Amino acid sequence: MFICTYRRSGYSTIKYRGEIVPVTIDTGKCGKIDNCPGEGLCIKLCEQGALIEKEGDVVLISENCDDCDLCIQNCPNQAINKV
Repeated sequence: MFICTYRRSGYSTIKYRGEIVPVTIDTGKCGKIDNCPGEGLCIKLCEQGALIEKEGDVVLISENCDDCDLCIQNCPNQAINKV
């Protein structure tokens, strides 16, 4: 089970089986869907539906994430990272 927490700084943190696996979406770098050079490429590439668009923002649905890293590898703004 994944548990996602959202912080005001615009970062999400994932817990998987009790271990913290931080996945960050830097909202400052992301620039929302309208300003993304990839026009929401991370959402288009996510086969699990873990990333969705909500009011122009990229939102993580943590329970759908299978930790494939496609979003991280393909974000044109390098706004999605795993620490």
